[in-house]
Amino acid sequence: MSGAGRVVMAALVCLGSWCADAGNKVVVYSVNYPLQHFAGCTAGEYAEVRFPVPADLDTALWKPDAQTVSQYKSPDLMLLNGAGDAA
Repeated sequence: MSGAGRVVMAALVCLGSWCADAGNKVVVYSVNYPLQHFAGCTAGEYAEVRFPVPADLDTALWKPDAQTVSQYKSPDLMLLNGAGDAA
């Protein structure tokens, strides 16, 4: 696993254990499906992982509305891939 993968996994585990103690789930937003899947598998029941692109849309063509952009500003953790395609 890459260094970035280890950092994300550590963040999910730490946030997950903290929120589990508080009785809350960690809210995680991802910018693509692979990151959503990774976070969901890693955090399990401790996180609510969101990737708000409608299932019938090509993610490369999706443009979020103002409400979705606002939601991306408030998660406990946001996962980006660093390739620049989320800009």
